[in-house]
Amino acid sequence: MRRQADDPHARLAPYDYPHRGPGRVLVIDDDDGVRTVMRKQLQHAGFDVVVAATGAEGLALLRADASIRLVLLDMIMPVMDGWGVRQKQMEDPRLAQVPAIILTGAPLPSLVHDQLKAADYLLKPVGRDHLISVVSNYCQPAVHAA
Repeated sequence: MRRQADDPHARLAPYDYPHRGPGRVLVIDDDDGVRTVMRKQLQHAGFDVVVAATGAEGLALLRADASIRLVLLDMIMPVMDGWGVRQKQMEDPRLAQVPAIILTGAPLPSLVHDQLKAADYLLKPVGRDHLISVVSNYCQPAVHAA
């Protein structure tokens, strides 16, 4: 899924994403195992990663840390789900500039992509190579992987 709306870059392939650069990856997922695996896989590939267990915690980190370049967002979470996070993110012009990749256990129809205005989505379980490949389209590693 690519960015939508009136953005002139809306139909660019992810590798043409114009704001790719170094920065942190924020993983928001209520599943401790998912957070841990994603953090370790991304860190091993050289990315700087911060994690949040709730939507509210993720939004607080996103607001406080301007170095966050990409959000990996679980859709199904208690209290504030991924829809709520995206709504709050899109209401803030600075936060709206940070692309979000939706993490889901079920394929999402295109209508959901249009409503979420997500940059992409990853179907759980996400393979390591696919995770690194997709994240690399939006964010450069902070360090070179060993």
